[in-house]
Amino acid sequence: MRRQKKFLPFLYLFALSLIPLFGIIFLVNPFEKLELFQSKIDPAIFLFTILFLALFFFFSFLFANKRRGVLASIFVVGLLILRFFEIRSIYHAILLLAIILLIEFLHSKRSLK
Repeated sequence: MRRQKKFLPFLYLFALSLIPLFGIIFLVNPFEKLELFQSKIDPAIFLFTILFLALFFFFSFLFANKRRGVLASIFVVGLLILRFFEIRSIYHAILLLAIILLIEFLHSKRSLK
């Protein structure tokens, strides 16, 4: 008998990951570079990274599957990165969705033995 995985900690991690996400959104000036270990880094990198983690925890809890949580997070953050670089074509979004669905299909396909 398969053991039921517990995904409730992902909900708690999602709630905890909202704290730094809101901190970056409200407290960091988007026009100034952040200095970290004597190198200047754009705050958008931190924003997309923390947003990816928050969405991963949320979608993993929602779908009760880590792989689907990662793929959904990659899709949403990928769309936001495309918007960040002002690529607003629907064809790019459809292409990204097709790639994500193809990866999901290839990893969920079972052998025919």
